[in-house]
Amino acid sequence: MRLNPIFRLFFYLTFAVLIASGVAWFLFEPFPLMLALHGGSAMLFLLALGSMLPLHLLPAWGSGKNLATGLFMGAAMLILIVSAHGLYYLGSETLRGWASEIHLWVGLAVPILLVVHILIGRAWLGGRG
Repeated sequence: MRLNPIFRLFFYLTFAVLIASGVAWFLFEPFPLMLALHGGSAMLFLLALGSMLPLHLLPAWGSGKNLATGLFMGAAMLILIVSAHGLYYLGSETLRGWASEIHLWVGLAVPILLVVHILIGRAWLGGRG
């Protein structure tokens, strides 16, 4: 299920800023500007992710193709959303530590999952995806 080129560009750019700011946040001493960039790009990415339901997920689900990687992507997104919420609102430092680790490792895996999902999707479409 090929996405509209403008929406695809918005999705990829937002995703790239989100991943880059998250990696920078992890590698370098945390500073407020990077947290603001990561949080702001996360809000835009959630907008794009919500748009994926009628534009991509529901039509693609009906085709029965590329469901496994799509389900992995959906699960990873849900884990990231829940763990991000936990980072802000869990009162226990132990639970926040777990949320942070989960968020980090799933967040680092998501670009790989996305590339695999896209490549398999393109193979299903004969290279047109």
